[in-house]
Amino acid sequence: MATPTNFLLCVMIIFAATLMNIIDGCYGANDQITQCKLLFVIGDSLFDPGNNQYLMNGSKSPATSYPYGISMHNHSTGRLSDGLIVPDFIGLFANKKVPPPFLKPGANFSDGVNFASAGARMNLKIQLSNLDKVAKSIAEKVGHEEAKKVLMRSVYLISLGGNDYFGFNTDNPNATQSERIVYMRMVAANLTNGFKVRSYSICKVAYTASLPPYLQPGTHRFTDGANFASAGAGVLVETHPGTIQLRLQLSYFKAVKVSLKQKLGDEEAKNVLNDARLLILYMIKACILISINHLQEIYDLGERKIAFQNAGPLGCLPAMKNLDPKLGSACAEESSSLARLHNRYLYVVLKKLENQLPGCKYSIFDYYNALGDRVNNPSKYGFKKEKAACCGSGAYRGGNCGGTTITNGTKSYQLCSKPGEYVWFDGGHTTETANFQLAKLLWSGEPKITGPYNMNQLFSL
Repeated sequence: MATPTNFLLCVMIIFAATLMNIIDGCYGANDQITQCKLLFVIGDSLFDPGNNQYLMNGSKSPATSYPYGISMHNHSTGRLSDGLIVPDFIGLFANKKVPPPFLKPGANFSDGVNFASAGARMNLKIQLSNLDKVAKSIAEKVGHEEAKKVLMRSVYLISLGGNDYFGFNTDNPNATQSERIVYMRMVAANLTNGFKVRSYSICKVAYTASLPPYLQPGTHRFTDGANFASAGAGVLVETHPGTIQLRLQLSYFKAVKVSLKQKLGDEEAKNVLNDARLLILYMIKACILISINHLQEIYDLGERKIAFQNAGPLGCLPAMKNLDPKLGSACAEESSSLARLHNRYLYVVLKKLENQLPGCKYSIFDYYNALGDRVNNPSKYGFKKEKAACCGSGAYRGGNCGGTTITNGTKSYQLCSKPGEYVWFDGGHTTETANFQLAKLLWSGEPKITGPYNMNQLFSL
């Protein structure tokens, strides 16, 4: 097993090797510097081009094995699809190379780079730190002022947030409204861990007093609530050792419920918990405000043109149908409603941000409705299969794509013969055909789908 020291050394070697390729890119000559328009990608599994396979932490990314990549001559690249993903197509539409994984040894960053990481194995803080490294390497080559011109002309594509809301509903399909509210507190608190924002700012958004850590020694009345969050490697961490798992945090919440009932009585405690549901709107808003807060850091680097993909129809994923067979062909409304609230506040906050950051232009791609329309009206877009995934097992092939049985190692999933007929490739990720259509909307869609600017317009500015 690799030691932490060896791991860091390997990362430093990879980083040094990949940044050497920047020198020979479009900004290698000073007379061409101001003409560069790079594409920088930040995101989660929807945008991960294979970064996770280079993390060298002993775990293997499932997307590096068959059947992922079957539409690329069975070449598994780490992308959670049968072929190319949305950022790949955006790069091609911009007449550039496909933005490579940041961690890929020897990668050429001359047209941009993709920092995205599936499952937030590299959280937003780490991805932005990697972006800062690239920015500094450009400055070392051509000087600070010229490097800033490159970064100002470049375009930044971001997709984050959906995993958090989907993850909660996936693991807790029968969660009460109060438990969902607690979860929203946890998301917000974990976000502060990545964004250098103190926890009291969350409480200001929610109009409550500063929340005490649940495990803090001493006696607490929890009259304003409690903070069960545990710092980890991502916006929401459920698997890393040394952190307080989500299920354990929820058990803490149930203990607080018992305590409230003992102190207040069943009816009064029920009223308190029901009133808490009003906080869900504030918590979603808090998450987005904190996320946007970190854009100031990118803005200071020189970023002026940024595109967001909003949260998708999470309740319609095959994985959700597989986890809750009672849904049938319907979608899980709780998950989708959280995504809609997220998207609504994202629009409001970005609109305000445009006025606060001079020269900043943004784009929001309505991924929620664009994907949802393909799920609900597949034949309209050339698909024959809309609800089920091409690869997987269980209801709607919603799980275990690429998995094997423990006893004999044989495959334990089904695989379609024509991925292009499906919207979904696995339980939570779309096919190359769907990705191409979605990328086209992100690139040149009308304002009602991608606005106020589409990515083609951002590259033209």
